[in-house]
Amino acid sequence: EEKEEEEKTETKERGQDEDIEMQEEDEEMREAKESQEKELEYCKLIGLKLADRLRERAFNNQTDEDFTRVCREWAKTLCEAPGGPDLVRMTSQAWRIKAKKYAKRFWGLESFLAQIKDFSSYISQGFSLFRGFLRTSRMTKEAVERKRLNQTGVQQDRNTTSEEETKRTGEGDDEEMSIEMDEADVKKIAKQGLDVIWRLGMFLLQNRVRKVVDCMFQQEQEHFLRSGLDSRQTQVKMKSLAMALLELGHHFKQVWEEYCLAHPDKKGSPIQLE
Repeated sequence: EEKEEEEKTETKERGQDEDIEMQEEDEEMREAKESQEKELEYCKLIGLKLADRLRERAFNNQTDEDFTRVCREWAKTLCEAPGGPDLVRMTSQAWRIKAKKYAKRFWGLESFLAQIKDFSSYISQGFSLFRGFLRTSRMTKEAVERKRLNQTGVQQDRNTTSEEETKRTGEGDDEEMSIEMDEADVKKIAKQGLDVIWRLGMFLLQNRVRKVVDCMFQQEQEHFLRSGLDSRQTQVKMKSLAMALLELGHHFKQVWEEYCLAHPDKKGSPIQLE
């Protein structure tokens, strides 16, 4: 009877633990869903502001000179901010690719190629991030191994576990060796880590820029259709908006190139380690 009672108690406890885990998973899913909804609403809001900048140019209510001046002033202001050159370059690239996608010129061929380029760019950036993480990890392991070699004169076999190495070198719990990396190695690793963090931030930001452009075109298309335009007229309006976005992207690219030529020391990551 005592054994049966213990089994019932264990079963009840397991059931309670499972209920708690399910509640935690439901809470995490709910929070993730709310975060996605907030992200979408934010992108829609920024998309409306971007459309406001493009409508006058798209529908021939703004001259080439005025639009060029406004775009260049906007890009120059961003370039002066910390990390601005990378931001201008990144937004320019995203805008130009997305604009070609929605313009659907040359019987849709340009749109198809733009989507391929956008996907390849996304994969390339992800691979670059992964490679940066691996490089940082490798640099840390090499720095620790160099310090270990300097202190013990014994190089650790890569196939040997830490426990086996401790037994082989005669180091126990009472004589634990402190492995502290050299200051130069620490700075190199920290600099590489900051570069990875910066690249990760730009990667996430570019994804948001893509979402903003998609939200803008989706909202504008719905607006055109609600206003009574047919699908053909709506497509003409969408193409005009896309061409204005493409023009904006080209202006940003030109300003970025000019800024990099004038300030070659400021075209990299603004995160520097003194």
